[in-house]
Amino acid sequence: MRSNTNLETLSHRLDDTKPVLERWAELYLKSMKSFPQTSNSWYLEQTMTSILVAAAWTLGIPAVTEVKSLKIRPHGDSDGRIDALFDLQNSQLAVESKIYWFNNEGSWNSVLGRLLDAEIDARAIDPAFIGRRLAIVFGVLEKGGDSIESLIRIALRSSKTCNADLFLSVADYESDETVLYPGCIMVGSLV
Repeated sequence: MRSNTNLETLSHRLDDTKPVLERWAELYLKSMKSFPQTSNSWYLEQTMTSILVAAAWTLGIPAVTEVKSLKIRPHGDSDGRIDALFDLQNSQLAVESKIYWFNNEGSWNSVLGRLLDAEIDARAIDPAFIGRRLAIVFGVLEKGGDSIESLIRIALRSSKTCNADLFLSVADYESDETVLYPGCIMVGSLV
């Protein structure tokens, strides 16, 4: 398998997440080979977030998904959930995640739009939470559009111009015909 992983923590404030992110990329590549991919049941937000939490646990880092939390919003407070919570070197990191599937340069803007949605959710976490808040979007690469290499280049350039704190791309360039989603780009921002 010819694969490529590119991790750039564009902010030093995320340096402690590098091992988890690198392990996520490894597990992502393994999982895409382990499970049949179908367009309606693969690469959902919960799947990608769960792989991220599993990556933390393989490194001995406590992490959980779907943590209850009060959400503070302009139209009223409500009970909600944090998508993932990590205990990194005695500081907590709350993650709000979104997903978007794309296969051409034009649709990358929609990925960044989903990042804004995740930022809104991260800002809404109960102010009593004293840890860091990270908004991420999983931009899942679909076959049938622009080349993987081209999409990754466009996404990295765009991530730098929109002041993202995190960029991670992982792709399998030799995936067979059963692989519908040969790669993923994770972009994130601390809020």
